[in-house]
Amino acid sequence: LHSQLLPQEVIAESGFDPEILQNLKSRGHNVTCGSFGGSVIQGIEWRDEVNEYWANCDIRKGGVPDGLS
Repeated sequence: LHSQLLPQEVIAESGFDPEILQNLKSRGHNVTCGSFGGSVIQGIEWRDEVNEYWANCDIRKGGVPDGLS
């Protein structure tokens, strides 16, 4: 879900919860649905149980960790 000030619109990925989108529309938001094409998330996670850092990638674009230095 992406929201911005100008132009005032909310862009939702296909498959986003329709109840949430309808709620946004009922509150006056201009909602558009489309395929994913926005930014992705990369993250680093500390796992106490193995005393290691793990790399994580956004699975929506098929991302996988490539390495950790």
